[in-house]
Amino acid sequence: KTALEKFNLDEFQASSEFEGLISSIESKKLRNDGLSEKLSSNGTLPHVVFLDNPEAGNAQLTGGKGSSLYHLSQVSGISVSPGFAVSTEAYKRFVEFNNITPLIVQLDGLSKKWVELERKRKEEPQERLEYQDAAVKLSLEGDIQNLIYAIREKFISGKIPDDIREEITVAYNELGKKAG
Repeated sequence: KTALEKFNLDEFQASSEFEGLISSIESKKLRNDGLSEKLSSNGTLPHVVFLDNPEAGNAQLTGGKGSSLYHLSQVSGISVSPGFAVSTEAYKRFVEFNNITPLIVQLDGLSKKWVELERKRKEEPQERLEYQDAAVKLSLEGDIQNLIYAIREKFISGKIPDDIREEITVAYNELGKKAG
């Protein structure tokens, strides 16, 4: 049998250990967990957090995946490979450093307009939807698609700030040493 076949999800879900894990994850995701107390000496949050560090369990710091991996690593019988999460602070810095925020704000505004037109279309019979509204919606869809491509390109071509790049490199090298 494969490892997946050996793992009986129904049994695991029924266990109190699983219920405790879910409860723990939900309560920690809802709390701030004192992020302001975790500021580094230069007044910023860390850019890299190893998954064996309890701080990795804070979704506000490491995002949902990082937090979930930390919490899974705390469950007896579940093996999580060593690793680290690049923090939400690093993500925010990357977005600001590469001037992506204005595009995201613009996309948010256009998306809200599109949702409003879509709501209007669903509330009114199709034949009553004004031609002008349909044209505006079509134009918005094109603008939204163009912004999505522009944001994607900014992420692909973006430069990671030097201090963050250095922290990631150090963490990667440290991870390699731990792995042997």
